[in-house]
Amino acid sequence: MRPRFGDLAERAFAFLSDAGFQLTRSDPHRLLYESSRSFVDLDWDDRSGEIGVWVGLIGASRHDTFSLTDLLDMLDVDVPARVAPLHAMDEDRLTSCLQRLAADTQAYAGAALAGDPEFFRSLGVFRTSKAVKLTKEYEKGHEQGLVRAAAEQAWRDHAFDTVAHLFGTIEHDLTASERGKLTYARRQIAKSGQP
Repeated sequence: MRPRFGDLAERAFAFLSDAGFQLTRSDPHRLLYESSRSFVDLDWDDRSGEIGVWVGLIGASRHDTFSLTDLLDMLDVDVPARVAPLHAMDEDRLTSCLQRLAADTQAYAGAALAGDPEFFRSLGVFRTSKAVKLTKEYEKGHEQGLVRAAAEQAWRDHAFDTVAHLFGTIEHDLTASERGKLTYARRQIAKSGQP
């Protein structure tokens, strides 16, 4: 039997009605609650089981809609929904996940539910800076991957001057094994009298 997402989500998020929200859309995989200032969008992908909670200001573009995970990250709250999206394929798991998400929304999303524009601006700035940081980390990792591959080939070829040069460019990020190879390569260079 297929889980009844709509019914279960309505029960878990009943507190939204008390907070002035109206259920404006209800289908088997999505509920949309709206107040005069903000909205809460709940969705469930029955193929993957992933459950999402999204918040935004009324009239906001899709770009200005934020996941509960974005919000929890900005507030630096340590809860399961922040670490990884919640997934549910059966009714028991769906019920427990929805209850967890509802509790986190009620506990931490007060400013979003109130439709505080400054909170949403801060959330946008946070998400943008996080994306920039992740992009830089990815680029750094990619560049270091290229350096490591070239250094490992040089190591196999006994080209110790190349090993020392390449590993030297990322010395602060080396693993213990790579650090050992760099030290060995430098010793070999010193023995050979190379500059």
